[in-house]
Amino acid sequence: MYKQSLAKNFLKNAEKYKERVALFVDGRYFSYRQLLELVLPVADQLVKTTSPFCVLVCEKNINRYVGILAALLADKTYVPICPNSPDSVLERVLNVIDSDCFIIDTSSEAKDMHIASKLKLGTQVVFPSLSTSAFGQSLLNLQVVGKEQLVGGELAHFDTFNNENAYLMFTSGSTGVPKGVMVSHENVQEYLRGAIELFNPDESDRVIQLNSYTFDLSVHDIFLAWSVGASLYAVPENAFFKIPQYLAEHEITFWLSVPTTGINLNDLNLLTEGRFEKLKYTLFCGEPLPESLARAWHKAAPNGEICNIYGPTECTIAMTCYVWSMRDNASDIVPIGVPFPGQEIVLLDANFQQVSDGDKGEIFIGGSQVVEGYYNNEAQTLLRFVTFPQRDGVWYRSGDLAVRTEHDGFQFTGRCDDQLQVRGYRVERLEVEMLMRQACGIESLAVVGWPILDANVCGGLVAFVSGSDLSSSAIKEACRKHMPEYMWPSKVYLQDIPLTKSLKIDYPALKKQLSLASTHNKQVQQA
Repeated sequence: MYKQSLAKNFLKNAEKYKERVALFVDGRYFSYRQLLELVLPVADQLVKTTSPFCVLVCEKNINRYVGILAALLADKTYVPICPNSPDSVLERVLNVIDSDCFIIDTSSEAKDMHIASKLKLGTQVVFPSLSTSAFGQSLLNLQVVGKEQLVGGELAHFDTFNNENAYLMFTSGSTGVPKGVMVSHENVQEYLRGAIELFNPDESDRVIQLNSYTFDLSVHDIFLAWSVGASLYAVPENAFFKIPQYLAEHEITFWLSVPTTGINLNDLNLLTEGRFEKLKYTLFCGEPLPESLARAWHKAAPNGEICNIYGPTECTIAMTCYVWSMRDNASDIVPIGVPFPGQEIVLLDANFQQVSDGDKGEIFIGGSQVVEGYYNNEAQTLLRFVTFPQRDGVWYRSGDLAVRTEHDGFQFTGRCDDQLQVRGYRVERLEVEMLMRQACGIESLAVVGWPILDANVCGGLVAFVSGSDLSSSAIKEACRKHMPEYMWPSKVYLQDIPLTKSLKIDYPALKKQLSLASTHNKQVQQA
């Protein structure tokens, strides 16, 4: 029996706080008791399948959360996929894992059926919102479970947990094959222990849920709340402008997002003084946190702490924390601080020797939150997960650069490689270019991150295309059909692509072009 299961956290609080709000979603409140009653019959269906995986393709609705809990209760590893992803994303994931267990709710019967039609014979598909009669004869090769079959469910069926793995999330890879990060229950429990020690949430807290469930920051939102009996509030996907109103209306006390979300709110003048007075903790993660945003956020949330946390998916959500304060900071970027309890970070040079304080080195991460490697990808595992004769355990080689100072801990300074961070997602330029070539049938193209926020962190992607008969709009449309949303270029320029003397694409020249254009536009606006 595996005692670490996240399902046990939820079950404990479903018993202790039966009538407290567990979840607000779709404009409805669900108590811990009501949520468990929805989860049990779905879990009853999932245990009938043989695969250790349950793939979720759900909109941000009640069934997304029911699906996550049902998968865990049925001793499955949940695998989240964005419902707006093109078919190629699902196909690439299914090339990595083999699953006969799906939960689908895209809020579109036609889309649900289209996804189901891509699955292998005998796959059990649970459609929690739809009647099986709606599917006619088109899915006879699948084991279809509709809402009329999801009745009852006994908690006694779920008292043993043997599957050590909680979820499998996919990161970008330069080969075009996604890298699956298998995160165990123990990894997440270790993170939660550290987060609870640092941030002290309790059953009275209200946690906002902004992050996509394909992004591991969502795991923090969901399970930090449900591990202490707190309430989770899921913001609708299209409600960005209403976020301040949402925080005030529901008296939100805990926030986690990428800094870009805060930057966008600030740009829209939505961080007015004292507006988020109920916030106790604001956590930023996934990108460098500008000092200017921290100051603007403090004015809007004067009664709470602002924390900058850092950590790759491979190290379970976050590994370090820096508690920001109103003082004259030496850098325009807020430090990432010191490791969580029980975790460790070292900075090593190119010869794997530890650097002195104040010197730049690559971040190597060790501890109980580090996963064992990439799922079914030994080559990439050997590149990123390393051991040292003089150090215990496996260390994750992050590719991130930092310096360490006595007072602030670690300060992120950039990336070792050509990997970009776009709205919290890690994206490799070569992969984006390869997928664009496949999507558009174009050979001569280049992609750069723009605008640059800090080091390799950018607000979006810009594509330059040469020698194509397609229009910019046609190229964008092809990308929408065949690529994940966070890889879509915000702009496409049709032009000759500059080359270096060695006939390689001159990426610095392209960035200079964008910089000059940005400067010119600002001058025109000011004139």
